[in-house]
Amino acid sequence: RQNAGAIVSSTPGTTRDRRECIGRIGGTTFTLVDTAGVDRDRISLLYSGKGNTDPMETKMIQQTLEAAKQSDLILLMFDAKVGITADFADIVNWLRKIKSPSNNNKNSDDHNNQWQRQVVILANKLEGDGWAGNYYSSDSHVMDHLSEVSRLGFGEAIPISAEHG
Repeated sequence: RQNAGAIVSSTPGTTRDRRECIGRIGGTTFTLVDTAGVDRDRISLLYSGKGNTDPMETKMIQQTLEAAKQSDLILLMFDAKVGITADFADIVNWLRKIKSPSNNNKNSDDHNNQWQRQVVILANKLEGDGWAGNYYSSDSHVMDHLSEVSRLGFGEAIPISAEHG
């Protein structure tokens, strides 16, 4: 199904509201939801009311939270050339705390009767062959960053390139 507007954009901060499209891999159909980005300031705004008081910012992070609550799978992207930042660590902690809506059809033996939401980390900015030559060298910062992110408890990051244009 075609959706007006793009899920990706070269302009940071483009996504203001949830954008949804239907995807299919093999015989599996799913809904892909793109939301406004999350950072320390937006998390603070959501829970403490401190920081930016722009009503648009508040609505953006509320939409992101709602999408995360309803998700079975969250794709969390980080810049593999930069590594784990304080903002990224805050986002990881925020995701761990998000409770899913109660679902009466779930098995009562589930831990706290909640969905077991999966988070997959995508290691972005690994385009071209420039980084690949140094990927396996002992002085590769990218390898250090990939190793560091794998210790967060979500498994190994999946290297990708979201470069476009």
